[in-house]
Amino acid sequence: MSYEYDIENMTKVYAAIREAQRLEPMPDDAMNHLGHAASVIRTEIIKTQARTSAAVATQFRFVATLVDESAELDLICDEMLPALSAINDLDALIEAQESELLGLPIAAEDAA
Repeated sequence: MSYEYDIENMTKVYAAIREAQRLEPMPDDAMNHLGHAASVIRTEIIKTQARTSAAVATQFRFVATLVDESAELDLICDEMLPALSAINDLDALIEAQESELLGLPIAAEDAA
C-alpha cells in the first residue's frame, strides 16, 4: 500500500522526535527506536514529491534543519539528497506552472 505523506506534517513529526531525543536520561533501547523513527521520517520527507510551493518551501526549511543539526554535531550528514530533492521538486513545479500558463500539455508523470 502506498501513501502520499504531507511534507509539512512529517517535518513536524521529525522535529518532535529530535526534541524527544534530547530528553535524558533515557533507556538506550528507547533512544535507538527514536533514532530509527527519525531516520524513517527523514527518508520519507526526501522521497515525497512536493506538489505545491508551500511544500517546496517546507523541504528547503527541512534542509536548513539538517544543516543546523550537522553544525551541532560538527559533521555533514544528510543535507545533499534532500537539497537536490527540493531543487528538483521546485523545478518540476515551475515547469508545470509554465506549461499551464502557456497552455502546453503537462507530462503524464508530473500530472500524477
